[in-house]
Amino acid sequence: MFILISGGMQMIESSVVYPKPQLVQRAGWFAGVIIGSFLGAIGNYFTSKKILFLSGSIFIIIGGILDVLPEDLRQPSASNWIDGAGYGIAIIAIIIMGGDNSSCRKRGRILSVEALGSSAGILILCIIWAVYYGLDVGVIGTDGEPSFTVTQLDGVISIVLGIAGASSAFLCVESPVKCLMDGDECDAACSVQALHHDHVAVLQEHKDYVDEDKKRSLCENILQGIMSFVKLVIVRTFLSLTISFPIVITYLFAEVSGYHVKFGLLFFGLTRLVGAFIGQYLLIDRLGRKWTLAGCSLVIGAFYIAIGSLLEWPMEVHLVEIASLILVANLFCGMCMNVPTTYLSEAFSPSVKPMFLFAITLVENCAIIVVYSIDEKYSVYYYVVGGFMLLICAMAIFALPETKGLTLRKSREEFLKGRKTL
Repeated sequence: MFILISGGMQMIESSVVYPKPQLVQRAGWFAGVIIGSFLGAIGNYFTSKKILFLSGSIFIIIGGILDVLPEDLRQPSASNWIDGAGYGIAIIAIIIMGGDNSSCRKRGRILSVEALGSSAGILILCIIWAVYYGLDVGVIGTDGEPSFTVTQLDGVISIVLGIAGASSAFLCVESPVKCLMDGDECDAACSVQALHHDHVAVLQEHKDYVDEDKKRSLCENILQGIMSFVKLVIVRTFLSLTISFPIVITYLFAEVSGYHVKFGLLFFGLTRLVGAFIGQYLLIDRLGRKWTLAGCSLVIGAFYIAIGSLLEWPMEVHLVEIASLILVANLFCGMCMNVPTTYLSEAFSPSVKPMFLFAITLVENCAIIVVYSIDEKYSVYYYVVGGFMLLICAMAIFALPETKGLTLRKSREEFLKGRKTL
């Protein structure tokens, strides 16, 4: 959770930094996530989740220390890469362990921690910007310049979150699926007993899940997961682009009338977090994955296309309308961000799951980096993302399974049934 909050702060900070040279610098965080997720995917095969969480937290602490240094010693590019690597190392382990350790009735709610943590991080940085710039409470030095900047405050918070993440890593219960894959049934039984009341039935279900995986060759598992990969990489990537530079900048320029721009950003962070809470407690394990994704993506797609059409006009004519549409779309983005995370934990066999999760993370972050090359014509961006959100709505209805209340083994079977449908 603490690592995810740190990641959310970096995501939103990467989307509000200007001008262009700084944007290229900030893209280093996403490149660091790619490198870290590769290391995390490999680490999932050879070490425990506890080690991965601890390693990721240490990287975030180091990144925070580099941010806190005086300006003449600060290395922002190195800090971004290191912080991103820490997040990447942990994120795959978080998704896998969240799916393996949770009960089938609460898997969606447990894995919603990713959307909730990143949304909390977004709101925290929005609050910092509002207080520091909106209320002008920066600490001013004798030369008239700020002696303690937002970047340094961000670094302090990263250090605190990293220490909290490292401490909580020692409380983690290892995935019973990982123990069974390593042939350690005793540790698997201990993990299940610590997590579930009906531990005998759950352990047997995990055994069946692992046994089915071992009956197939590595190539068979990869081939069976390719179609699920194609579907989920589209869903995950375009939902991630809803927190990108063009959207945040558009909102800042179209702020609600009468509010300072930094206070306007508060509403952006708040709607995202409220949406994540709604998705976690009211939708993912009640309404289900399929219809949560279908309904939310339909609204997001329609609103983004509407925003794109409004941007064809002089922007000052429709400031309030554009800002309002972005806020409502942002609410629905928060509500459905937990769906692809849950699907990622369910769609693939345990032997190939880390590899597929890395591949999806690679495509997702490469797409975000490419978005930094967009200088103008944001209306086209909204049309493209909005169009893909409508495609995701159709995919959710016709090509993605409903896995609410199913075990990991049965969820994967549902994905296999629909692998001929895109």
